[in-house]
Amino acid sequence: MRYSTTTRSEGEEEKKEEADSIGRKPGEEEEEARHKEETVTTERRPRPGAAQREPRRESAQRLHTSATEDRVPEEPRGEEDPQQRRSADCAADGDEQEDLPDDEEQSEDSHGIVGAWYVSRRSAATRGTGASDRTAGEERERACLIGLHLVPAVTPHRLYRMLSTFGSASATWSAPAGSLVSVIGDWNAARVIVAGRDMSCVDHVQRSASREGIRILTILDGDYPQGLRPLALPPPVLYLRGDAEDLSPPAIAVVGTRRASGYGKAVARRLAGDLAEAGITVVSGLAAGVDAAAHGAAVAAGGRTVAVLGCGLLHRLPSWQRALAERIASHGALLSEFPLTMSPARWTFPQRNRVLSGISQAVVVVEAPARSGALITAEWALRQGKDVFAVPGNVTSRASAGCNALLRDGALVATSADDVLFAVGVRRIPRAAGRAKDVEELSGTERAVLDQIGLEAVHIDDIIARGGLSPAEAAHILLVLEMKDLISALDGKRFIRTP
Repeated sequence: MRYSTTTRSEGEEEKKEEADSIGRKPGEEEEEARHKEETVTTERRPRPGAAQREPRRESAQRLHTSATEDRVPEEPRGEEDPQQRRSADCAADGDEQEDLPDDEEQSEDSHGIVGAWYVSRRSAATRGTGASDRTAGEERERACLIGLHLVPAVTPHRLYRMLSTFGSASATWSAPAGSLVSVIGDWNAARVIVAGRDMSCVDHVQRSASREGIRILTILDGDYPQGLRPLALPPPVLYLRGDAEDLSPPAIAVVGTRRASGYGKAVARRLAGDLAEAGITVVSGLAAGVDAAAHGAAVAAGGRTVAVLGCGLLHRLPSWQRALAERIASHGALLSEFPLTMSPARWTFPQRNRVLSGISQAVVVVEAPARSGALITAEWALRQGKDVFAVPGNVTSRASAGCNALLRDGALVATSADDVLFAVGVRRIPRAAGRAKDVEELSGTERAVLDQIGLEAVHIDDIIARGGLSPAEAAHILLVLEMKDLISALDGKRFIRTP
C-alpha cells in the first residue's frame, strides 16, 4: 500500500476490489494483504543512523528500551532445580520452580521488602566489620542469615519477604512451617526450610571458608559492596577470596563472548591493561575468551581485577581456570553469591551478571554475537543506571553482531581506554617512568628514529631518507618502537609519538 493524496469513494473501491479478485488463485488475497502490510511497515521504518544523531541521554534511554523489549535478562530465579542448587556443605531437598514477579513489580516490591528489614539492622551494618565489633545478638543474626541462604528453597526474593515479615533472620530461623507458608505460599518449600535450618551446617561452612582464606560477607556487614545495596534483590550473602577494597570504585566491567576472535582478545587485553594502569579495577566473569584476556591483561599490568563467578568458590574449576583464579586472587579478588561448593548452572550466570555490573561503574562489551551472556550484563547495567560501552566490530562478523547492535541502539563507543575513562571521570595516568626506561634501553639507531617522530605524523619514506636506512631496517626499528608503545602507526604508513 502506498500513501497517496488522491481518494476514492467507497463504491469505487468495492468495484475495484471485486474486479481485482476475479480470476485469482486461492490464497492470493491473503498474500497481497501481507504484502501491503510489509510495504507500510517498510515505509514507516526510521532511517538507519538516527540513533547517532540523538542526544546521549536519549540514546541511552532508547538502548534501554530496545534491550528490555527484545531480550529481557532473567531475574534472580524464584526457584531453581534443587539438584543444581544443592550444596555439599548442607544438602537438603528442594521444591518446584516458582517465577518471580515481572520487572516493574520486582523492582518496586523488592526494594520495599529489603528496605523494611534492612533499616532496622542498619546500625549493625555500619558499625564494625569484624566479629569482635559485633554483639552476641548481631552475631546470631548474621549466622541465621547465612544459614537461611544455604537452604535450597530459600531464594533471595523469598528470603527478603520472610525477613520483612518476621523482622529478623533469627525470628525467621525459628518460625514454624505454618507461619512460613503464610508468607511464601508453598507448603513444600516451608517444610524444606524447616528441615534445612541447621546451625551445625553454618559452623561447617564458616570453618571451611576460614581454612581456604575465604571471607563471608552479609548485607549486614559494613564492608559489603556499596554498589550492590541499591539492587532490587541484593545478594544477602557473598563469598570473597581476596581484598574487599577491590570491590569499591573505580571499577569497570570488561566482558564478551567465550568464543572470542583474535581481534576480540587483542582489544580486551589492550583495554583491560590500560584501565588497570590507570588505577581502575577490571571486573569480569572468569570465562574463556574475552573474560580471560581481560583478567590476564590486568594482572600483567600490575593492576587489580575481580572475577565474579557463577558457581561456588570451592567448586572444582578446569585447570586453566584454576591457574588464572590463583593469579586473580593475588592481584584482586574472587567473588560469588553462591554456596562454596555449588556447581554452575544455566541460570546462575545471568544471575551473577547483576553482581558483575553492580560493582562496576560502567560495562564495556568487547565482542559479542547477537545472543550472548555479555548482553545480559549490559542490560543489567542499564537497569542499574550505568553507562554501557561497545567496541565496534566487523559488520560481516557474527561475533560482533551484538556489539554493533548495541551501538546502533545508542551505546557509547569504546575504541580505547580513554573513551571509558573520560565517561567515568577518571584521568589516565601516564606511564612516564616505564617509558623513560624503555627509551634508555634503545640502541643509537633506534633512538635516532624515535627522535624523528613527534606529535605530528611522519611518513616512513621520510624516516628512511633522514636516517639513511634501508626499508627493511626502518620497518624493523618502527616495529620495535611500536612494541614498546613509544609510537603508534597510522593509516598510510605514517607514525606518531605516543602521548
